Parts: sequence; structure tokens; C-alpha cells
Amino acid sequence: MDHLILAEQEINRIIDDIKTAIAEHHVKGEALKSEARALRESRQQNLPNSSETDKSKGKGKAMSPLSDEDEDIDDLEDRDLPNNPAGEEHSIKRRALQQRQRECLMVLHRVKFLQGDVYHVLGASQSDKEDASYAAAEALRKDLLKCTLFQRLALHSH
Repeated sequence: MDHLILAEQEINRIIDDIKTAIAEHHVKGEALKSEARALRESRQQNLPNSSETDKSKGKGKAMSPLSDEDEDIDDLEDRDLPNNPAGEEHSIKRRALQQRQRECLMVLHRVKFLQGDVYHVLGASQSDKEDASYAAAEALRKDLLKCTLFQRLALHSH
């Protein structure tokens, strides 16, 4: 049991580190989005009024390489990222961090489940701890399944 408790503490520390990295990365993403938005706005201000000079539909909008229609949107977080190498790199790193977090949660689920097994073997005097461990494992499992389902739906909707 001592090894499982130590494993739980370590995986929780790693999860906290990943959450911190995700938060820091999110701040960088917001900066990229702001820069892209400012660039879009400056380009739109520099374009002549399309209703007066160009009667064809959508030509002015198609000229901007950062238009929303041109972006490859994997999910809502990537919607306003610039469609350039920096935006793509940011998106890839965000998904990698999220995947690492998911893998850690899977390990934590396994640890909590094994803790429940050990408490079960230790007998009825540990039944409260057994129930708590199994309940924590079940909550983690449900969260992981929801996350997986959401990711699959997001991938199929694009």
C-alpha cells in the first residue's frame, strides 16, 4: 500500500506540473491569437471597400491568409490561432500536453483501482477506504471516457 500511496503522490505532482505547463502555454496562445487578430484588422483596414471597387463575392476576404475559413480547425481552442508555423506549433504542443495529462490520469486511475484492491484484501476494517478508492477510480474513468468521446466527436465534425 505504501508504494501505491507514493505512486499516487508522484502522479498527482506530475499532473500538477502538466496543468501548470498547459496554463502557461494557454497564455502564449492568447498572445498569438491577439497578434493574429491585430494583423487581420490592420489588413482589413488597408483593403479598399469591396462593395465600391469589386462586385465579385468574397474576393477581399479570400486575400487574407489568416481568415477563419482558411484555418484547419481541430477544436475550439485553435480557432483564432494564426494559420502559420507558429500557430501550428502551438496547436501541436497543446495537444501533446493534453495527451500527457490524459496518460497521467489513466495511470492515476489504475493506482486508485489497485488501492481499492489492496484495501479489499486487507479486510472489512478497510471497507471505507476501499469504497473511496474505487469511487475515485470510477470518477476518473468517467472523466477519461467523456474526454475521449469529446475528442472523437470534435475530430469527426471537421
